[in-house]
Amino acid sequence: MSEALVIIDGDGRYIDGNVPALDILGVSLEELRAATSATFAEAPVDEAQSQAFREAWEAAGRPDITGETTVRRPDGSHVRVRFAITPRADGTYAATFQSVPDSPSHLVALRTIGAVISA
Repeated sequence: MSEALVIIDGDGRYIDGNVPALDILGVSLEELRAATSATFAEAPVDEAQSQAFREAWEAAGRPDITGETTVRRPDGSHVRVRFAITPRADGTYAATFQSVPDSPSHLVALRTIGAVISA
């Protein structure tokens, strides 16, 4: 199976996704492009926490981000994924991911430059 890949613009909009990504997320390409960052969030997005993370990430030079999180599909089902987000030269981001067995924690774990930030 190929690696799941989505391309995200600088505003967090989904631009493209391959078939493995669409299968894991449970959407069509059209549905992915219409989705927002909150569409796949297991819990409501805390905007203050997101902004604080973004500022710390930018201050660190925008390193690659890796971690695990639980994705909520539009049908209400959930899937645990391990992901990596890499900035691209054109200003977009490549997010690769794969499904993983459920882990005991449903917290989002992000690793960047050796630091672990839980959100």
